[in-house]
Amino acid sequence: MSQSPGTLRSVVQRSALVCASALALSACGTPAASPHPVNGTPSINISVPLSSVACTGSDSCVAVGTSQSAVGPTTAGEVRLKSGRWVGVGVPSDASAYVTSASCGQSQCLFGGTQSTGDLVWRYDAEHRTVAALAAPTTGTGVTSISCVANLSCMLADATLTGPRLLTTTDAGATWTTQSTPTTNSGDRVEQLACTSSLNCLAVTQLAAGGVDISVTNDGGATWTSTATDISANASTVSSLSCITRQCTMAYVTSSGTDVARSTDFAGQWTGVHGVAATAGLVACTRTKHCVIAGQSGGSTPWIETTVGRHVTKVSLQYVPTPLEALSCGASVCAGVSATTVVTVRP
Repeated sequence: MSQSPGTLRSVVQRSALVCASALALSACGTPAASPHPVNGTPSINISVPLSSVACTGSDSCVAVGTSQSAVGPTTAGEVRLKSGRWVGVGVPSDASAYVTSASCGQSQCLFGGTQSTGDLVWRYDAEHRTVAALAAPTTGTGVTSISCVANLSCMLADATLTGPRLLTTTDAGATWTTQSTPTTNSGDRVEQLACTSSLNCLAVTQLAAGGVDISVTNDGGATWTSTATDISANASTVSSLSCITRQCTMAYVTSSGTDVARSTDFAGQWTGVHGVAATAGLVACTRTKHCVIAGQSGGSTPWIETTVGRHVTKVSLQYVPTPLEALSCGASVCAGVSATTVVTVRP
């Protein structure tokens, strides 16, 4: 249908006003809305709640869950195919297993958690689409965080009876070497790790005395230096941390609520990401430094926003009944899991 010049001019003027309004909202810190909703997909085995997800550098994502129920399966897993469809994958069966963290290299991932004997470590091979149990570090009481920078190179944090411990592997978890820790108090726990190379890592320690310590290493964990003192002085907890090259994004809790901050110099200085909803709990970033932030509002309503630099876009969620439990990004694809749902986001 053709339009008269006057009508067309009016449409163009209205469109320009709409665009200008959207840009103004973004500049003022109000997130723009994405026109494309993200649809959740029911997990394959809803009797086993999903708790962890990881995406490789080749955008293969794997989600796992565990259940201590005496009836039915105790573990479950599923992987995302290149087509976007999620399919089941076999995972080790262990009634005592609880998976809490995960991280990937280019085509392999490590999952960490606890089991009846202490630390739990599983390895996912994207090429063969398999998940296998590894011999975990001894004397640990549970893995608290993992960060991998390549298929073979990862840093792992666990808890021991004498305090936090950090270990590194250069053979995909076959063997582990103990490194120094930022703190040594028996009640401290390294809750977040983010490595960008085998030498450069950030560690967030939850202090038994209260608050957090944020430290950086540039020698693979041999020595640590406290940093981000402006955040650690106010944060009671850091709930999520993601670093790509020297850019890091962090969600943390203060006495006044939840904040999200961004650093472009590997935690040397941080600036707030304005316009993010006030209950952010998870952050993850792609290799291209596009990030996804997730949280919940009203106590149980899940939400997702994407960021590119300081620009925030609100994403409409459909068929995601409960808040996300974990979030991970690969090269360009991000995946999140709730107890009974998986979601895929391209930020």
